Amino acid sequence: MRYFKRFLLKVLIYAGILVVLFGFIFGLRVTYSSAMYPSIKDGDLVIVYRLDTINPDDPVLYKSKDGTEKIGRVKAIADSTIDISDKGEVSINGGKITENVFYATEPGDTLTYPYTVPDDSYFVLNDNRRNTDDSRTQGAIVKKDIVGKVVFVIRRRGI
Repeated sequence: MRYFKRFLLKVLIYAGILVVLFGFIFGLRVTYSSAMYPSIKDGDLVIVYRLDTINPDDPVLYKSKDGTEKIGRVKAIADSTIDISDKGEVSINGGKITENVFYATEPGDTLTYPYTVPDDSYFVLNDNRRNTDDSRTQGAIVKKDIVGKVVFVIRRRGI
């Protein structure tokens, strides 16, 4: 009986540690979109770190305006000015950025450019630029809507 109590105590301690780790520090999500293709594919499992600082080019998990969670790449931070030309060229603070994207970046029809990112916000673009369901249509993502930074991707099987 004494060994059972010790075993049960250890199990409860480990379970508590896992709850803290994956409830407050890390998050696990399955992606259901090809918006970040090819870096993150539909069906991939991502591990999100909630306590990290967000920088440009970081992939992040965020809550969109419709309440769903999406993954995108931060392109501009607060007080930065982003411009997307009709040719699909992206400039941040006047400097053209070089990217490896398959499709040209379309400006979208919600924002006018150049666009200055508001305080405590981020401008997020998908890697698959044909999918315009990002800051081009939703506007800047407020800091409180950022769930965390994607730190690890586990590829789905069979790919």
